[in-house]
Amino acid sequence: VRLDDVHAAAQPLSRCANRLARVWVLHGSPCLLVHGRVLDREGRPDERAGSHRAGRRARRDDRRLPRPSGGSVQVPKRGRDVIDEVYPEELGTRSATLIADAELSAKGHEVAWPGHLAVLQVIDVPRLARSAEGAGVIIELRTAPGETIFEGTVLGDMHGRADAGLDPEVLEALITGPERTFEQDPALALRVLADIALRALSPAVNDPTTAAQALDGLDSLLRRLASRELAIGPVTDATGNLRVVVNLPAWEEYVGLAVDEIISMGSGSLQVRRRLERLLEDLAALAPPQRRAASAE
Repeated sequence: VRLDDVHAAAQPLSRCANRLARVWVLHGSPCLLVHGRVLDREGRPDERAGSHRAGRRARRDDRRLPRPSGGSVQVPKRGRDVIDEVYPEELGTRSATLIADAELSAKGHEVAWPGHLAVLQVIDVPRLARSAEGAGVIIELRTAPGETIFEGTVLGDMHGRADAGLDPEVLEALITGPERTFEQDPALALRVLADIALRALSPAVNDPTTAAQALDGLDSLLRRLASRELAIGPVTDATGNLRVVVNLPAWEEYVGLAVDEIISMGSGSLQVRRRLERLLEDLAALAPPQRRAASAE
């Protein structure tokens, strides 16, 4: 808007225009804002401004409403689905597969990653088991889904009559990519929720309510893990011979990932501290005896 266009309308207000009037465009027409009132070209109150101001005020009020973080809502659901897929059995319903120390004590043939920086996303365990059974070996993986691997990283060991000729089959059973995925990585949901809480507790954000909402999601996932059989690493063939050992987090690692950093950073927030205390007290009460120590600590 050129000032010449509104000069005539502004003349009656020339005494205050320098300090109190601003030129606005409302619905495509020039107008003046004086003492908080919108005036048209003739200096009369502009009736069109009421809905305009109300809309702007509603949008400002809408921005102020506390809303749950999208991640705090969606991530726990995805995490529960992954836990159900990776740990489908309730604690105590699975017969433990004992690993004889002699089977894995001897140093095996190491399988190294030949590529560049990547993230292990999925392990095709049935394929590994078939390869191990066919070669008469035991494949012990050192890396779990969600871990970053570098060129030369030792991914696992082959015990028994192993040789380098089996390396390609092992590598083909490992799916990698540029980032973590949820498919076989229950820890990812815990990591994302912990990060949401940590960002909310940072001095730049200072949003303890969002941190408490993230703790709600972490509580939900830990409750689900507490009742599941986590010792699913050993995999046997049809005759009961050990073929694959998968490296997966233990209960203590899941609990530490979920709350350790938040405990350190959230001690200054009464709301977060109370939510943490309730989470740990509930876990200690519902977890099986062998898992209560991690919750109590």
